[in-house]
Amino acid sequence: MKQRSWFLIIATTLGFAFLYLPIISLVIYSFNKSKLVTVWGGFSTKWYG
Repeated sequence: MKQRSWFLIIATTLGFAFLYLPIISLVIYSFNKSKLVTVWGGFSTKWYG
């Protein structure tokens, strides 16, 4: 039973990471000054105004 709970915790953590890491990266890259997504041009709120 103990082995199963560790597997459940690890599987749940990986599942949430798989779902939320792309969302977090979109939020971070939405403040990029550059028009190219792959090149960080600095922090800007230009795309929000």
